[in-house]
Amino acid sequence: MRIFAIKNQKHKKRPAQSWLYYDEDNYEFSIKISKGADTSDLPLMLSCLAEKGEFEVGDKWARRFVQSRIIPPERQNLGAILLSHGLEYYDEFEFLMFDMGRCCHDDYYLEEIQETSAAKPYSYLVAEARNKAGLTQMQLAESSGIKQCNISRIENGAVDPSLETLEAIAKGLGKKLDIRFI
Repeated sequence: MRIFAIKNQKHKKRPAQSWLYYDEDNYEFSIKISKGADTSDLPLMLSCLAEKGEFEVGDKWARRFVQSRIIPPERQNLGAILLSHGLEYYDEFEFLMFDMGRCCHDDYYLEEIQETSAAKPYSYLVAEARNKAGLTQMQLAESSGIKQCNISRIENGAVDPSLETLEAIAKGLGKKLDIRFI
């Protein structure tokens, strides 16, 4: 499974509000949107889905999002494009990776969250909980005692938070930290 934060080029320092997942084994896409996401911070298609209350997007609509960002398979000079990119066949994921999801429609791009990082599930959960609570990163920093820059790094999956840090964040959100093995 590969995970990509969907980021805005104009607002690089803002935490991601949505994530694209790619299941390489099943060749399926999915998207998760933070339930407290500001729809103005999402690509148009995702903001429409979030406004409808759809925060877990399956392959059908996630694939449409991907297809809106890549060269269509019916392009007349597709053979030449495949050849110039060193591809033997049309692959949506490979085309998406050439420009990391950038397209001419908006300022969004993909930033991969590394597989080796244990922080990736926490990044989504922390951002979602903060957004649900209606807090900015700065407000959470003040209530938790964790620096705002560290909260940003956690939400972007750049660091592996310690148990103590997660407990402080949970306390700052007025929540309890609950870790389960199921």
